[in-house]
Amino acid sequence: MGGMILRSETQNFMMGRYLAKYEITPEQQVSQEDETHLNKLPAIDRLTKTKGVEFVKDLKRLKNNKSFTLQEMGDKYGLSRERIRQLFNKVYKKSVRDARENKPKKIKEVSVKLKEGESMNQTKLKDECFEDMSVGNSVVGKGIPKEERYSWNNANAGYGIFKLIDKADLRIDKRYQREAVSKKKILNIVRDFDWRLFGTISVIQRNDGKFYIYDGGHRWRGSMYRNSITALPCMVFKLDNLSEEASVFYKKNTLKSGMSPYQRFKALVVAEDTLALKTKEMLDSCGYSPAATQGTPLDFRPIGTFLKMVNTNENAALQTLELCAAIADEKDNIQVDTLRGVFYLIRNLSENICVGKNRSKLISFGIRAIEASIKREKIIVGKGGERVEAKAILDMINNRSPKKIPFPS
Repeated sequence: MGGMILRSETQNFMMGRYLAKYEITPEQQVSQEDETHLNKLPAIDRLTKTKGVEFVKDLKRLKNNKSFTLQEMGDKYGLSRERIRQLFNKVYKKSVRDARENKPKKIKEVSVKLKEGESMNQTKLKDECFEDMSVGNSVVGKGIPKEERYSWNNANAGYGIFKLIDKADLRIDKRYQREAVSKKKILNIVRDFDWRLFGTISVIQRNDGKFYIYDGGHRWRGSMYRNSITALPCMVFKLDNLSEEASVFYKKNTLKSGMSPYQRFKALVVAEDTLALKTKEMLDSCGYSPAATQGTPLDFRPIGTFLKMVNTNENAALQTLELCAAIADEKDNIQVDTLRGVFYLIRNLSENICVGKNRSKLISFGIRAIEASIKREKIIVGKGGERVEAKAILDMINNRSPKKIPFPS
């Protein structure tokens, strides 16, 4: 019959029975549509339609009247006590949760100790306060100054005075200042001295007229090595006693926010630093972007560590990045422990782990398995570091291998 397929009468009969079995009547279709519409309604509306207005009124009564119990309502409608509780929670607990989620979060009360017997209480810091800050308005509410409304301290008190002071007239009080100083930092200041980076020295002028540094000790010590520098730019403040001096020194040196490795790297790239540009080129070649957080698998967070690797051994750093990228396979982020361990092995092993079976093994393990192995090794040894991380990775390579690669001593 020209390749046509003919069904037998039995097959047609069975097919008809099958289709008839699952055929939906118009009444069933309307019922299903009503049920779908009902499910989209809020819980209280669904109950009104299914259980009636009286049922919903009794639920409200259950909420407001403690003498009316779950058991009484269950007996009235022929439902169990547990079922009444579930329906009650579905209606009222959800509404409370939604209201709680939509409610603006309050800012916690903050108390900052200034000195003994004095404190600045910021008890009324609300969202509107910070909204006003963004506008740059110093008055909130009905013409009330922010300082008064939020109990801030007086910013106009204790203005400093700018002065050029002979460097020989500046002193450091070792009773509260740091004893140990970074010689490397001082030598960097001396070698690459730049007034734009120097800024001003923060100084206290005591009642006897002498000047004591509370911030800028390294810069002052660096200036002492340069005979061409005689006077230093200073901001001079007056305080009542030594305890205030020590308090200001402590706050000045602890409230500073340091730059993260990612922020430093960004600045170095814009400044066209040779090392930073080389590092960025390597990351670009493997498809990675420096990042402060790990949002996607191609966000590269250990930028500070990798920058040091490029500075130590550029070729080994590139091999490390390429191998770790192959292991991660755009599924997981490259972690700093794996990066350090692979870098150590590439530099110190006699056998190349970037090619052949060793490479294939590491890729088959994946980043997560390697990180788990490193974590176990750290627990066993009781410490971390690149050698411990490298040992964990090498143990994975040597596992079930007839020819073991010795760990470098």
